[in-house]
Amino acid sequence: MIWPCYGNNTSIVILGQSIRATDKQEYIATTINLINHSYMNGQKIYIGAPRDFQVQFEKYPNVVFMPVSNKSDISTILDKASSEKSKDYTMMVFAHGLTPKSEKHPESARIYLSDGTPKIEDIAKIINNRLPTASRLKVMAPFCYSGAIHHISRTRKNTCSIAASDFRTISRSQIDCFGND
Repeated sequence: MIWPCYGNNTSIVILGQSIRATDKQEYIATTINLINHSYMNGQKIYIGAPRDFQVQFEKYPNVVFMPVSNKSDISTILDKASSEKSKDYTMMVFAHGLTPKSEKHPESARIYLSDGTPKIEDIAKIINNRLPTASRLKVMAPFCYSGAIHHISRTRKNTCSIAASDFRTISRSQIDCFGND
């Protein structure tokens, strides 16, 4: 995965609750790649994840780790990241997704955190209230039903998004080559 970091950039990673043992390994490996890329560019990376992930990231000098288990914790980490006053923010939301209630409302898709399942529309509101609207934001979402993340770029100026799947579809990384979960 290419981690787009340019100049005055602050990176934010939100990791959800692991459901399978391989999830945690995949979350950590992807995040370490992002940490190394940010470090080479002299940038901080804010990581919000379940508390048991902390030991994996505490040795990196450019990481600010905060436990995230609910949408209030997402607000806290975005407040901290916005204190950097960056021109650009790059955000990855990596969690298991839950299907939206209706195809007419893809923003109702949810992600698993340890103490809740916030809707994408709630995460969009938090982002819009916490990050400077004049800043550019890139949002990446490699999870099932992640197409719902496009709600953020549709409701916020200077924002683009990329998703691993449509809001109606599971991500291919979430099943093995035989179609098993």
